[in-house]
Amino acid sequence: MLRGCLLALLLYAALAFGYYFWLDTVFDRPGSIYGALGLGLVVFFCLGALMNSRRAFKDWSLLVRAERGMPPRDGKMCAVAGKIYPVGQPLTAPFSGEECVICEYDLSRHRRQVGTSGQENTGSDFAGFLMVPSVVRSQQAEVRILGFPIVEGFRETVASDYASARRAIDYLTTREFESRTGVKIVTVLGVFEDVWSDEDGLVEKNIRLGTVSLPDLFPPELEAAIDRETQAAAERAAGADAATPGEDDLLNREDERLDRIEALDPSADEDDEAAEDDFEDDDEDEDDDDEDDLEDEDDFEDENEDENEDDLEDEELAGPSSADIPRMTEKRIDVAAQVCVVGVYNEMKRGLAPPGRGRHPNRLFCGSAAKVTKVFQSKFQSHLIGGLVFLAVAHLATLGVMQVYLHSDATARDRASAAFEAADKQDFSRLAGLLRRGMDINIRNSSGATLLMEAKDPAVAAWLIERGADVNAVSDDGTTALMAARRAGRQEIVQQLLKAGAIFDLRDVPEQIPE
Repeated sequence: MLRGCLLALLLYAALAFGYYFWLDTVFDRPGSIYGALGLGLVVFFCLGALMNSRRAFKDWSLLVRAERGMPPRDGKMCAVAGKIYPVGQPLTAPFSGEECVICEYDLSRHRRQVGTSGQENTGSDFAGFLMVPSVVRSQQAEVRILGFPIVEGFRETVASDYASARRAIDYLTTREFESRTGVKIVTVLGVFEDVWSDEDGLVEKNIRLGTVSLPDLFPPELEAAIDRETQAAAERAAGADAATPGEDDLLNREDERLDRIEALDPSADEDDEAAEDDFEDDDEDEDDDDEDDLEDEDDFEDENEDENEDDLEDEELAGPSSADIPRMTEKRIDVAAQVCVVGVYNEMKRGLAPPGRGRHPNRLFCGSAAKVTKVFQSKFQSHLIGGLVFLAVAHLATLGVMQVYLHSDATARDRASAAFEAADKQDFSRLAGLLRRGMDINIRNSSGATLLMEAKDPAVAAWLIERGADVNAVSDDGTTALMAARRAGRQEIVQQLLKAGAIFDLRDVPEQIPE
């Protein structure tokens, strides 16, 4: 991974450097530098999209081979599709307690984001990568997964209940964590290298990224509340499982009792009918009483609701709630989940072994072969079209801006002013830079005079003549460079102009004094 990051930085630096030389032919600094950095970044991402498109097409082809039943070849990239199972005992997820074969977890304390959005911004304090030796049962054979894969397409679940918090406390107190607190990003990237390059399929990498300790994440009062709630939940579950007579059982027992009475005394039916009539009359009288009782009960419930609200407010003030539980997330691959894995096949180990440090690790995708095939097709098309379109738009837009800048009146005025100032100060490097950025060597000032006409120093005139300045150009008032030099008495420049092919004209001769 570190090697890939360095290569990416070198590629971006090469792109920015190359575009700088192109843009510097038109734009002045630092505009050319900023433009090169921005355009290089856009092209870098476009090339990344095209590379992703190539990888998606390759993965697509490998998956098609697997669907056709073609066996994997030793030392070659291949795709395996099927259900994943552990070789031995499954893995238990640290928060949810669910059985799985691969799990990535993250635990962090709550931090409020500074600003008006009100959203929570959390940073990882504890993280880990867990995996047990597993196999994918495909159409061809069982293929082992050796090395922790890059997991794609699996949903990240958030655990926020008391039972998950209890399991998290137990996990943190029974595991050793590798401290990565306050270290450079290079060493953090080394963690991924170690995990991805594992070759036996058994991974347990627990790392500590923050400076907080277990009491900071779970204070004593929070842990006590967690214990109370988990114990109460266990008691409720035990009470719900206890056997209690149902309504049907009670009705059946009553029917059996009436049958026995009827068998012993047939006249009991008449008494029962009379009793039922008396019971109905009593029911009508009791209904009126029930209405009064219901009104009294409503008043009592209203009072209880007010009291319960007060009790809840008191409880919130008295102790922590589930909102105080740290943020706990898991990304799990459950037992018998449908997956597709892409990696390098090792015939001796009968599995997808990681190719080594600095190389691409195994990649595991969620879903069946048909579903993942559609994902690869979509990635191939979107990355290819997006990369080509943005690449073309970026260059066409840059060319358009360059042409507008070169032919704008403001650019012409600024460059003319800068060129005449540089010629007057004999600043040849600045003149060379202006020429490199597209300035015409015969650029004129507001009077229509060229740089050669305004040249006061022979070195400047020689420099302009060597670079193709027109020695016979005429200003708005009909003056040539030779005429301007003779009138100013610059004989050395006159000789340079005549030697360069300037046309001699009678107007170049000063007026004769009359005899």
